[in-house]
Amino acid sequence: MSTTQVPEPAEVKLTIQDQRFGLAEVYLGDDQLTAAEKVAQQYNLEPRCETRSVSLANTRKAFSMVICEYNPQAVQLNDAPIIRVVTYFLDETLIRFDVDAEGDTASFANVQSVLEAQWSDAKQRQLNASDRTESVWLSGTDELSVSHNDTASVTEYRVRDTRLADKLPWLFE
Repeated sequence: MSTTQVPEPAEVKLTIQDQRFGLAEVYLGDDQLTAAEKVAQQYNLEPRCETRSVSLANTRKAFSMVICEYNPQAVQLNDAPIIRVVTYFLDETLIRFDVDAEGDTASFANVQSVLEAQWSDAKQRQLNASDRTESVWLSGTDELSVSHNDTASVTEYRVRDTRLADKLPWLFE
């Protein structure tokens, strides 16, 4: 009689180094080659990537933006299975990453308390909307927003370089 072994879920953590937010060993500001290699190793899979040309507001120069999506299996963040990770590189520099993880309202409350304990000195502002609750932490020029969508039972983590808020406003929608 054989038994099928279910892989143990790997766990990744939100991190901070030199006032830059990160996921495990990948931080905002990392170069594309290094960050993409680390993320691919972390999830043991290759991403689906697309390249676009974008221009920053008030400039006439086009920049290359590479957006890569990973759908990891058996990887958790704050005890919740990760559904999707998306990385955004502008001119070969990591400027944003998104993580969507399964989670109900109770797990979202746990996530908030873990982050508050981990980064008590980060500035936090609570935002409320009718369909979701969001908390935002700021560190240096980085922003970490964590929101919960009750209808989809998903906790969304968005980590962005705020220096680009005026130049790429769609990146912050």
